Amino acid sequence: MSHAVAEGREGHGTDDAGSISRANDFASAMSTPHNTLPEQLPHFELAEAQFDPFVGVLVTPAPASAPAAVVSLPPLPPPAPERPVPPVLKYRFLGSFTDPNGNRIVYLSRGDKDVRVAVGTQLEEGYIVESIDAEGVRLLFPPLDARTTIAIPNASEPRPS
Repeated sequence: MSHAVAEGREGHGTDDAGSISRANDFASAMSTPHNTLPEQLPHFELAEAQFDPFVGVLVTPAPASAPAAVVSLPPLPPPAPERPVPPVLKYRFLGSFTDPNGNRIVYLSRGDKDVRVAVGTQLEEGYIVESIDAEGVRLLFPPLDARTTIAIPNASEPRPS
């Protein structure tokens, strides 16, 4: 076994007699039966490192070749302008009732603010009440000519809890 170890180390650039001796010491230590341990492990002296492992490996740059041909691509068209959208509608239906004259009065709620609305009422975000009917309050955002509806729940349907 010691001969195989010594031969294996020769291929790694250590051809001095000390390395063969250390290999023989190691082989004899390893040849003891598996159920007992040697009194003392053989002492190995490490050779001085050839480089600093914390500096890293310096890579030699590849030789410069001819510069690659520069291909000019046509410029990209400008991105399409984003279509404007109306502001987020923060109102919801709060309630309605009919006054003694038969006029329907509708209230919308925005957070902690209640607003009485009628056809023509302008809300803070710029929406204008266009119409009020049994299905909902129809709103118009004039700058974009965008319309939306706030639904009025049917009084006969149970309300969600």
